[in-house]
Amino acid sequence: MAPALSHAAREALADAVTAPVARPDLPGDLLAEAWAGWQALALQEDPGPLEAFVARPRGASHTAAVVQDSLLAPARAALARLRTGPPEALDAERRLATLIDEWLGRLTRAQVRRAEDQTLALTAAAEATRAAQSAFLAHVGHEVRTPVSSILAFTQLLRAQGVRMEPDELTLCLDNLDVQARYLLNLLDDVVELARLDSGPDASAEEDLDLWRLLRDVHHEVRTGPDGRVGGALDITAAVRRYARVDGRRLARALRCVLRTAHRLSPDAEFVHTQVDLQPQDELHIQITDGGVEPLEVRQGWFAGFQGANDHQSLGSGVAVAVAARLAEGLGGRLAVRSQGERFVWSLTVPLAELADVATTAETPAAPLRALERLLVVAAPDTPRDLLAELCESLGVEARFVTLDELPASASPRPDVILAEAHPPLTVLERVSATDGLQAIPVVVTGVLGGGPSRSELRRAGVFEVLERPLDLDELTTTLLDAAAFTPE
Repeated sequence: MAPALSHAAREALADAVTAPVARPDLPGDLLAEAWAGWQALALQEDPGPLEAFVARPRGASHTAAVVQDSLLAPARAALARLRTGPPEALDAERRLATLIDEWLGRLTRAQVRRAEDQTLALTAAAEATRAAQSAFLAHVGHEVRTPVSSILAFTQLLRAQGVRMEPDELTLCLDNLDVQARYLLNLLDDVVELARLDSGPDASAEEDLDLWRLLRDVHHEVRTGPDGRVGGALDITAAVRRYARVDGRRLARALRCVLRTAHRLSPDAEFVHTQVDLQPQDELHIQITDGGVEPLEVRQGWFAGFQGANDHQSLGSGVAVAVAARLAEGLGGRLAVRSQGERFVWSLTVPLAELADVATTAETPAAPLRALERLLVVAAPDTPRDLLAELCESLGVEARFVTLDELPASASPRPDVILAEAHPPLTVLERVSATDGLQAIPVVVTGVLGGGPSRSELRRAGVFEVLERPLDLDELTTTLLDAAAFTPE
């Protein structure tokens, strides 16, 4: 029971807490809280604020000595006032000193309890980490053993009977070897990436990216099987900018991990659907639907990383999801999963920074993506017509070659893409804009030489893509197909 304070002790405390001695060596927040606590005890006989001061958790910068000095500073000021008072203040000083000892004991006991709680928490965390590591090692041993065993089995089969196999049987063996090897490689890559991410954040490497190409390349890479068949769908809505500044490695890897997981869980690739749009806050929002049967609570457990390995599902999904979640956080975004009827939807959200020098935006048609059927080439004297004609023939594309002067008469039949080889390219864009029926057609410029407009200037003028010399047919093919699929504003 706290000793009853005399009137003189209360007055000394009240005077001390209303005229505190400056203590620049103590944190201001702690000192202010201690003064308020002693004032409540002196004036309202309310120990609650002091009890809250003693019980409150402290930061690492608030050592035991600092907290103790903050608690004692007001009481010491009151004791100093009593010692200079009349002789009858001696009893008040003694009672106040006893009260100070009691509050100091409470503070010491609270600090011991906090230290014990922290020790127990650290011990529990260490035990949980050891248990998670043991579970992870058990799962990774099983996960690695399965594809390795399959690879060894098919290798032995090929060694024993490969020369006598029919072509279809040989292809089947090689396809299985490819699938198992890729699965093993992806698993090991994800494990290494997750360990790296859990060891601490790494520096961001933002770059100017063509979002359409990144999304389509990753989507095509994951959904194309070893037999060449392609499954799943990709829809990009009208609001998605084509160019933005973002860490492309992180974004591509996060998307790849989620897509691989969705395909692994789904009974067929056609169950996987990817929808991309742009949120009002300039966030890239990617929703990936899968047809798996794993319950929501199991999927949510995969976000924990190594702890996400469990008996309900292979380690591969758990680690891939954890990697994608950590990468999304590193980009300032997030990864979530929810149920939607009988399907499950993964939501990957990433903030975007628009390029200062590239204002090009884009929209996609509501209908399915169009194939490239007709190409209009605005040719220059040095345009490799034979090479381009051969390329178009191999793609099944109807190609028409016109000069810059012939461009106004070339709107019919309407081309899917215009390939501009004439110089200067801005003149081509002006002719295209002035020709009825050609304004909304994507323009690809190739053969831009030094001294002309920059890539950024051409993009701002409405060019879909700018290709440099020497002409790369693979790059040109991809660009033309992309241009036919998407229509710029």
